[in-house]
Amino acid sequence: MKTIPWDKLLEGSKHVEDPVSITIGVFDGVHRGHQALIREVTRDSSLQSLVITFSNNPFAVLRPDVFRGYLQSLPMKLERLENLGVSGVVIIDFSHDFSKLTGEKFLTLLSTRLNIKKLVLGSNHKFGQGEGMGPDEARRFCEDNSIELVVVPAIKMGETRVSSTRVRTALLEGRIEEARELLGGSYALDLSELNGESGPGRVRLLREKVPQILPPPGTYQVRLNQLKDGFATDLKLDHQWLEWNNPADMQVKKIFF
Repeated sequence: MKTIPWDKLLEGSKHVEDPVSITIGVFDGVHRGHQALIREVTRDSSLQSLVITFSNNPFAVLRPDVFRGYLQSLPMKLERLENLGVSGVVIIDFSHDFSKLTGEKFLTLLSTRLNIKKLVLGSNHKFGQGEGMGPDEARRFCEDNSIELVVVPAIKMGETRVSSTRVRTALLEGRIEEARELLGGSYALDLSELNGESGPGRVRLLREKVPQILPPPGTYQVRLNQLKDGFATDLKLDHQWLEWNNPADMQVKKIFF
């Protein structure tokens, strides 16, 4: 899967020659709702599928006072998108300056640098300055630029749509099974850039070092490094530490709930 930094795309050189199908979003967690978008954007084999996403979360920049944490690291998100069959990802480092870009200007920049044939959006998705661009506004832009617009209906579990906010709430309230259902798989922590404190057969890590959402204090059944064949153990969480049994010399890069 090709990864293209936003600034490289803006340079004007052709990073993607073929006609493309694109979708836009944060894709934090790549939950079932996101997966519906990916299925649509990868549907036409004659088009390269591109996801336009962010290295960080816009809420972490614009509203750090209410941002509750990430569901995935960027490498985990890219791995998930590749496994879902995405051809390439354009990665934007979200900033206050970028937030001033209108939705129309953003789509114009994309369409002048990519041969866009198809745009896939969620039915409730808004983007651009002041969230001024939604499916209705995008439809006018697409008609003017000969781009097919596909609006994907919200995916619901029960009476409520699947969303990253709903996944966060489930995790923060300790409803791990619900979070798994919303994600369509296990929730995973990326520890590849973190170092814990090792003791005899045990490792502990300061909770504050983990940028991802963590459930409440308690004991959780987890697997280390691999979802199916990884070492199974109990993960103990309190208000300060994560602690787990660790086989000798095992470097733990992921923990799966």
